[in-house]
Amino acid sequence: MDSQELKPTLSLGYLPNGQQSSNGHHMTPPPPHQEQNGTIHMPLADASLSSSLQQVSSLRNNSMTPSPTQNPLELMGSAGDASLQTSTSRVSREGSVVRAFTPVSRAPKRKKDSMIGSPHGRSRESSFRPVPTRNNTATPPQSPHQLTFHSMSQSQHSLPQSSLMPSPSPQVVFSHISSDNSQTASNLLASLQNGNHENQQSAHQTAREYDGNPPSDVAARRAQVRAWGNQPLAMVDPALWKIMEEEKVRQWRGIELIASENFTSQAVIEALGSHLTNKYSEGLPGCRYYGGNKYIDMIENLCIQRALQAFHLDPKEWGVNVQPYSCTSANFAVYTALLQPKDRIMGLDVPSGGHVSHGYYTASGKKVSGASIFFESLPFKVNPQTGLIDFETLEKFAMNYRPKILICGGSSYPREWDYARFREIANKCGAVLMCDMAHISGLIAARECANPFDYCDVVTSTTHKSLRGPRGGMIFYRKGTKSKRGISGFGAGVSGSVAENLYDFEDKINFAVHPSLQGGPHNNHIAALAVALKQVASPEYQEYMRQVKKNAQALAAALIRRGCVLVTGGTDNHLILWDVRNRGLTGNRLEKVCEMCHITLNKNAVFGDSSALAPGGVRIGTPAMTSRGCIEADFEVIANFLMKAVQIAESVQSEHGKLQKDFTKGLQNNKDIVELRNSVEKFAAQFEMPGFEISHAKGGQ
Repeated sequence: MDSQELKPTLSLGYLPNGQQSSNGHHMTPPPPHQEQNGTIHMPLADASLSSSLQQVSSLRNNSMTPSPTQNPLELMGSAGDASLQTSTSRVSREGSVVRAFTPVSRAPKRKKDSMIGSPHGRSRESSFRPVPTRNNTATPPQSPHQLTFHSMSQSQHSLPQSSLMPSPSPQVVFSHISSDNSQTASNLLASLQNGNHENQQSAHQTAREYDGNPPSDVAARRAQVRAWGNQPLAMVDPALWKIMEEEKVRQWRGIELIASENFTSQAVIEALGSHLTNKYSEGLPGCRYYGGNKYIDMIENLCIQRALQAFHLDPKEWGVNVQPYSCTSANFAVYTALLQPKDRIMGLDVPSGGHVSHGYYTASGKKVSGASIFFESLPFKVNPQTGLIDFETLEKFAMNYRPKILICGGSSYPREWDYARFREIANKCGAVLMCDMAHISGLIAARECANPFDYCDVVTSTTHKSLRGPRGGMIFYRKGTKSKRGISGFGAGVSGSVAENLYDFEDKINFAVHPSLQGGPHNNHIAALAVALKQVASPEYQEYMRQVKKNAQALAAALIRRGCVLVTGGTDNHLILWDVRNRGLTGNRLEKVCEMCHITLNKNAVFGDSSALAPGGVRIGTPAMTSRGCIEADFEVIANFLMKAVQIAESVQSEHGKLQKDFTKGLQNNKDIVELRNSVEKFAAQFEMPGFEISHAKGGQ
């Protein structure tokens, strides 16, 4: 590298004369994170040259001050773009990196007074940093996907670590450098003078350029930036795209029986993958921290309106928050909104069909849920003979324990919920009655099962199971005047002042969702949920949910005819809990065999299980295959497939032993598994896939 190439420059990725370096890559001084405490460490060839310090520093600072006529579109880079890296041998400059794609580091030290007025405790002043002018006549930078590091020297591969302290007006300090370096203070001074003169000229040139159409070099630079980010996934990341396509084929050629999964519609997928993911919108409609949310507010308000309509609710009596990222997040938001740490809750025990987010802990006392960690929990259980909720024992425990929140709802309870009985117990013990309807929300919307909104104070739900929406959560809460029927927050009766007779859930729950637990909402998810809720309100969806229920009952009957043991002896909703302990199997072994045959279901605890690692049952649901068009006769075929999987598991366990490693070894290259998998794939491939195109996969058969 000659002496001309070693001259520092104020422009980003350019040499002072606007040429590229000899290896074809733009050369630039190290980025601004080389500055330390507002100082640029610059090597000095000779101690006698220290007299140039003041002049160089003055020119350096002048060059960093934007001209009042400079167009903002031309201002790129940062105040430290000309900083030089200290070296004991020579000035080293790194490969060019387009700073438009480099996040600005934030200062870790914040003054207390700088946080005043910011709802996030974040300094508004620290969000801004001076932007220098740049040489408009220099060679345009390469876009990130054009940068290649193969021909760079080793020193250019090693980028310096980023500093957290931006320095808008750095000083220049010279340090000793060996005499073989051809860089001198005169070179530095001439370069700075040249850069400053060119920057002053570029301000006037820029003003003329933007009076009309942009010149060719500006258009070229714009095109380079636009090219980054506008390529399809298959081109940008073919490795990931290939995996995603394989998952698409797996979904199409397999039988999906996981009760909590479903196939959403193409319209929902379009909204979910839209430009709405770009927008930040912390807060609620009409009260956002960020600007530019006019249309985001319209979308969220539409989603709220459709959520209330889908469940036939009066907006004067019910409100809903559609921002939770999941139902577990929604549940925890309710707890933190209405409880203090260590307050008491009661929910259905997981082996009895409950969910871990309702305060579950193991028999040994290990707390595995945030609800059980931060709050005190006493789970209630089902009757071991019937598999149904034991309300007499529940009431006795509730009156002694006095929970602040009583939770109904679960993840593997196949029967109807007696919400009226729960309401009675909640009123007696003074608890808020909360329902987690995550699994059965679609049936509730279609009026195919009992309605928790008639009795509960708060109702939470996922949005992707039977609702066929995107993955997320919702919180419904009562508002307005408390009911004279005794439905009231914390069991308080209708008496006293007007304020005491009004529900106070709305503000508490909204605040718990944001800012207490979450940041900005996922606007693409909210839009996709609005689409799904519109579909939920349609007659076609109601017919779909009726078929889901019919299919579950048909599958349950088919399994019972084949000698299978179902918890509670059947189902009233979309799921079946199958106890396989009478076959000498565990749920995880049957799950493994089914997975190898392209049937997906999940192992699940059943009442009386002694180990969570080897549960005695599997859970089966019908929504996903109903979404693909299956009816009762098709689930008769599926029941046959499931029984063949059971027979394979029994045979392998008998031949290879009960140790898990021996069982797994026996499944390898098993001809019965191959035969069953071929039958399953042939059966599943005849059904269309909602939501995405499978013509490419079909062509590969």
